[in-house]
Amino acid sequence: MRKLAVVVLTLAGLTACNNACQDTCKELASYAEECGYTVPDEQVDKCIDDFARGNTTPEERDHCKDFVDNVSDEWTCDEAAQYMGLESGGGGE
Repeated sequence: MRKLAVVVLTLAGLTACNNACQDTCKELASYAEECGYTVPDEQVDKCIDDFARGNTTPEERDHCKDFVDNVSDEWTCDEAAQYMGLESGGGGE
């Protein structure tokens, strides 16, 4: 039983939790899709990789935390699509 607990805790420690900037990637992709764009999984994965903890400062993550829930208020459809590396023409303002 003890070995099982060690394995479970080790596996839990290996799974990475996303930071607020990485969560913003997902929100931007979802918003772009609501606007009519198609967002490939690879684009979301690249964004998440770009904003890994080792690639961001605590200040950047705090900034993302302030805006992760307000993506549609802060970005236009075209801005979200452009940020996600999508071609224009999906629609939206």
